[in-house]
Amino acid sequence: MRIAFVTSEYITEQNFDGGLANYLYRIVVSLKERGHQPVVFVASREDGSFEHAGAHVIRVRVNLKPLWFVYRSPWHKFSQPCKWLCESWSLRQALRREHIKKSFDIVQYASYRAPGFFRQQDIPTIVRISSLQSLWRQFNKQQSDAVSRFENFLELSAFRKADSLYGPSHVIASKVQSLVGKNVSVIESPVVSIGLQVGQSPIPGSLQAKRYLLFFGSINVLKGMLTIAETLVPLLSRYPDLIFVFAGKIDNFQGDAFDDYLRNAAGRHQEQLLFLGRLPHQELMPVVRNATGVVLPSRIDNLPNTCIEAMACGKVVIGTRGASFEQLIVDGENGFLVDIDSSGQLLSAMEKLLNMDEKSRATMGSRAAATIQRLTPELICEQLEEFYRNCLRSCQ
Repeated sequence: MRIAFVTSEYITEQNFDGGLANYLYRIVVSLKERGHQPVVFVASREDGSFEHAGAHVIRVRVNLKPLWFVYRSPWHKFSQPCKWLCESWSLRQALRREHIKKSFDIVQYASYRAPGFFRQQDIPTIVRISSLQSLWRQFNKQQSDAVSRFENFLELSAFRKADSLYGPSHVIASKVQSLVGKNVSVIESPVVSIGLQVGQSPIPGSLQAKRYLLFFGSINVLKGMLTIAETLVPLLSRYPDLIFVFAGKIDNFQGDAFDDYLRNAAGRHQEQLLFLGRLPHQELMPVVRNATGVVLPSRIDNLPNTCIEAMACGKVVIGTRGASFEQLIVDGENGFLVDIDSSGQLLSAMEKLLNMDEKSRATMGSRAAATIQRLTPELICEQLEEFYRNCLRSCQ
């Protein structure tokens, strides 16, 4: 099949920010290896066309000229969702030009920033749901306003216009299904080839021979930082040899960077916190592999890559119930589950993890790695191919 992937971000671009771009890259490479012809259309600051990892990538310069009126009007606060519309239209035009040259069998739009709002009508269309803006704002404690409601409208409209929808988690699939009245299939995300990504990168010297718990991902309210903050003093005071490591983009909270908030929460134990910032994947994976355990107390999530990658490395993960982790984690068998926003349960789970002997922790980690075997790119692509075929049949 000749498959178009239309997205606001991809790993070839400077603005890519994690899960969506990495997911698309894994799928595109796997489909190419299976004999398909994937072509990626990505919003960019410039036009361009090149080969990347065996797949064709088309950069599409977004025409922002229509926004000049918005920027100079009382409606300037709507500039961000209006930019989404410009992106969607520019991507549609680029897709249309390529489709005329050589037709596509199917197009898969990302959900983020609603690039499928102006869908190409004569190609069967799928949207893969990587997030749901209304839920993300709610659980990130952001107030709803006219701008966010307009963004929600654009996102849900793109879902409704698609011929088929799928996402990685039952939690988000169920929510979207209730909002748009369309069936949403669940196809889990593939695991990256961990062994190939680690390479020879060493862990930072500050972590050599140290015992540490690790959080990696965006450091914000959505990912459970307020819950972690409440555990720091009792945890670090009971385990003075322990370091709590944070790797990822640091967001702001109440006007300050979140690392400052966490340091203040740790009080006199703040020297037991280590912030590594965003790391390239080949540098991050050794940090994951050497962690005593991985702590991911998200308030909402969508079967996150962080959990998949940590479990694939044989790490014991502490996740949250009702946020999609239960698709992978069976509490007490291959990891731990705690209630969302429960600092008491999170502290208890971390202490259980820290007090396990090496053999028991290794056994639980082995079960975690075994769970991820169902997420190999080959198996996930087989499911995705069948999903594509079903979509094509329904559009005939």
